[in-house]
Amino acid sequence: MINNNSRILIEKYLELMKGALLHSLYEENFYIIRKSYGKNTIKKFTKNLIINFLNKNSLALIRFRKRDKMEILEGRSWPNFALTMIGKKRLDNIQYCAEEIIKNNIEGDFIEAGVWR
Repeated sequence: MINNNSRILIEKYLELMKGALLHSLYEENFYIIRKSYGKNTIKKFTKNLIINFLNKNSLALIRFRKRDKMEILEGRSWPNFALTMIGKKRLDNIQYCAEEIIKNNIEGDFIEAGVWR
């Protein structure tokens, strides 16, 4: 049985891990401008040409902007450095599901099949 102090430490550790995965422990104040897809326009073509040139020279086009806390919470942002983009709410849900499985002694395996990073 886990005592109250141990439970608090476990919760703090899990929150720290989620913050590290989401890269929300540190403030990102820019985002990398990536290629545009979809209907080709002169503006899109020019932007992609510039981005391709910069990428070949190990450079990036950036725009300064802070990540919105709600974007991080809901997983609506494309973070530069995070290891996941699913958001805090979904990470909380994964934790809840795992705790329920352990609490109810449900047999089986976990598999993570993400493809982002």
